[in-house]
Amino acid sequence: MERVNWIWMNGEIVEWDKAVIHVMSPSLHYCVSVFEGIRAYWNGSKWLIFRLKDHIKRLYYSAKVYRLKIKYEMNNLINAIIEVIRKNNVESHIYIRPIIFRSLIDRKPSLRKSIEAPASIAIAIRTVKSILEDKEEFEKPRRYMISSWRRPSPNSLPMYVKCSANYANSALAMIEARESGFDGAIMLDHKGYISESTGANLFMIKNEKLITPPLSASILPGITRDTIIKLASDLNLEVVEKDICRAELYSADEVFICGTMAEVTPITQVDGIIYNDGKPGPITRKIAEYYYEVVMNKVPKYSDWITIVEKGS
Repeated sequence: MERVNWIWMNGEIVEWDKAVIHVMSPSLHYCVSVFEGIRAYWNGSKWLIFRLKDHIKRLYYSAKVYRLKIKYEMNNLINAIIEVIRKNNVESHIYIRPIIFRSLIDRKPSLRKSIEAPASIAIAIRTVKSILEDKEEFEKPRRYMISSWRRPSPNSLPMYVKCSANYANSALAMIEARESGFDGAIMLDHKGYISESTGANLFMIKNEKLITPPLSASILPGITRDTIIKLASDLNLEVVEKDICRAELYSADEVFICGTMAEVTPITQVDGIIYNDGKPGPITRKIAEYYYEVVMNKVPKYSDWITIVEKGS
């Protein structure tokens, strides 16, 4: 793994070890920070950032909900992401993490005062691998469980928003799964229907139909989820968005999760129910292969989803 040395923070490129915030920052005490996860794929000569503008639009929407005032225009942040990629110059697939959080304005933590605090912004990157290039990793069995922890109601926390507070809920489900001997967890929504995984959206395949929970099921409106829904028609797959009960998930022919980090990850077992003899199913494979072609800019009709970053001089 190549070392990443530089982070963009509040308009400046700073060394990794100097990109710090104070322990009394309200973002730490009250979980008020919003962020994005974005992938850039290295094709051997340049980086291909996937759906960058869509991620940044969602980031600004998340900030708006939490009243985080941003002094930069969207294009400024897009240019900052390109700048930090070039500055680090790692010839690898990378994961980009822009985060907006409340800055420190007082010596004591106060929820009321923290609302008035200005927003700080940082952009970090790290090198990552792609499951779509690693056959052994893609084929690996993955045992998931239905967690006893449920997704909050959308009227309790805004699940449309990618806020750090929402991931405390995910952490509890992941702890439960790992302590129970599973690889991961699937969560139910506040109504008892299937919602999503701890950090990724979920699809099931039944009778060659691609079925996924609706946005009302306390899910994040994932950009990868949206991508797969759009790509489905190219693969002659019907997409159905509907409430999925637990037993219906058990009856699936195939199950996979998707997200920026997860990409397209097959789930081979849920609560002891085994899918496709414990191997990734044929439709999951087909979706994963096509998704990889798209993110690597090999499908011209989707080239507008790609932001190309050339190596710096």
